[in-house]
Amino acid sequence: MRTLNRLSVFVLLCGALGACGHDSIPVGDPNIDPNAPDELLFQEGLAAYNAVDYDVAIAKFDELLATYPDSPRHDNSGYLVGRSYYSQRLYPDSLNAMSEMLAVHANSTFSGSALYFRGRSRFKLAGLATPEDTYPAALTDFEESVTVDAIGTYADNATYYIGRTHYQDGNFTQALASLAEVEAMYPDSSYIDNARYYVGRTHFELGQFSEAVTAYDLVLEDTASSLRDNARYRRGRANYAIPDYAEALLDLEDVESSFAGSIFEDNALYYRVRVHVDQAACAEASTVLSNLQSNFAGSSYIGFSQNYMSGNGC
Repeated sequence: MRTLNRLSVFVLLCGALGACGHDSIPVGDPNIDPNAPDELLFQEGLAAYNAVDYDVAIAKFDELLATYPDSPRHDNSGYLVGRSYYSQRLYPDSLNAMSEMLAVHANSTFSGSALYFRGRSRFKLAGLATPEDTYPAALTDFEESVTVDAIGTYADNATYYIGRTHYQDGNFTQALASLAEVEAMYPDSSYIDNARYYVGRTHFELGQFSEAVTAYDLVLEDTASSLRDNARYRRGRANYAIPDYAEALLDLEDVESSFAGSIFEDNALYYRVRVHVDQAACAEASTVLSNLQSNFAGSSYIGFSQNYMSGNGC
């Protein structure tokens, strides 16, 4: 989610459009009686939700949904039931809760947020190869979320996930266009480094290796990004594919020297073996293989490296 250094503009537009993503209506809203029984019940659920006691939160919100169908908190409660399930990684339940809320409250101020989290649930389920929910369904939710809630809390997230969904579904040209919109439309978004990273991965899938290197450069320039080791490894892969063996080696060696503990360390060692083998530097390849065997005894990349060496003259 993006930072709020444009808060005054955000609030102004929120008031004008009545469609900004958030988790609950403020207590001081003039349409809400703070002493009404449904409001007291909602606040109990909200307190449990904020305390990460999701089972209690769901029970309170479900009670409100069943007992007070005309409550001004009815849509808010339905949405937070979905959020509670999502936070517990119960994605089918979250999807169903968001769908039920949207069916009853299609024009709710929470509809953009509900669509976003329904899309996230579908995205997760599609990634787990769950047959009933696919990437196209998630894509529809993300696109509708941005349409409904273009300046809301989750608008940048949804825009990013439009690009991610296209990427996961193999629609690489569409992925590039959507991922570029994250930085263009939401310059304060914390998803910018993620978007740049997937721009790089998309260019790589398209065989545009120099463009991939440029995208990974931008990720590496962001010293706060948690994706710097990923980008360094994948820039090495892109340089290897160009091929620019000298730059590839610098990148792949830096994964080990600058990002100790990265999940990409054994991957990087394998590609260092390949670089050396491709240059007929068999002694250097053997040294890297020994490093891989010593430090990552269970890695599948040991066998990959041995096979590459024996199959290519080393």
